[in-house]
Amino acid sequence: MVANAVNESLRQAYQGSVSAIIQILNDRLLGTGVRTRAIFEGRILQLLCEAAKPEQLDQDVLIQQVKDI
Repeated sequence: MVANAVNESLRQAYQGSVSAIIQILNDRLLGTGVRTRAIFEGRILQLLCEAAKPEQLDQDVLIQQVKDI
């Protein structure tokens, strides 16, 4: 059942669903303490990353994590 939900989220994310993309990012970044929000502006997906501590938002590290996800 859980695998089906994950597969459905991945399918929706590949189709461009912003809510699915955010769900996947938040699930995968859970251990880092980072939460994401996003909007489409034109054809550009803009991500907002939030965390309790500035060091959790190290740009080089966070960008690589998002790329990997």
